[in-house]
Amino acid sequence: DILSYRVQLSQAEANYVEARENLEAATIKSPINGQVAKINNQVGDDVSASTVILNIISHDKLAEITFNEVDIAKIKVGQKANLFFNAVSDLYLTGEVVEVDSLGTTNQGVISYGVKVALDINDERVKPQMSVSADIIIDEAINVPMVSNQLIKRDSSGLSYVEYFSSNPNNLQEITTDELPDIKYVEVGLIGDSNSEIKSGLEEGELIITRTTSLSSSSNTNTTANTQNSLFNL
Repeated sequence: DILSYRVQLSQAEANYVEARENLEAATIKSPINGQVAKINNQVGDDVSASTVILNIISHDKLAEITFNEVDIAKIKVGQKANLFFNAVSDLYLTGEVVEVDSLGTTNQGVISYGVKVALDINDERVKPQMSVSADIIIDEAINVPMVSNQLIKRDSSGLSYVEYFSSNPNNLQEITTDELPDIKYVEVGLIGDSNSEIKSGLEEGELIITRTTSLSSSSNTNTTANTQNSLFNL
């Protein structure tokens, strides 16, 4: 009899713990602070895990951005972002990535991931459901020499270099010569959309070739290289 009572007591304790957990799960808590804007269900309605019961407007503005599977691998919580709004052309705000989806959604074979960016400043011109674009800063280098991407070339070994004229002691901005340009190997750091960081090989103020034009005449079949306006000042 004592053993039977102990089994009943253990079962009762388990039922009590389960009932407490169910009670706590019955209370829906918002993950953000804000104001209830719309209630979509009434008492007694059947709901599921995907049911949107109510909509909340957060006092802290959050921008929801969608990225593809290639870009999402570079995005992390804490990165800074620049935001642009289609409805307000002159509005430019900054923010910080506060959430990155772990699971993506598939639409017509394309996988996308959601990213939430918290705005640093709440601007009254920003309204819910506005369209927004964001540039996420995945890395940065400040006060470093940089060169236009199109000026950086690679040799057969994959090493990066730029072209210049060593026979230009007076740092002329325009040179007409029959000589081929010299090359200077450089170490490239961060690569941006249009410019790249030069970690070594060049110093600020050095001149490199940015454009060459070939000139020919009917009396001379030789080709000359004219670097008109072709020296780039870092």
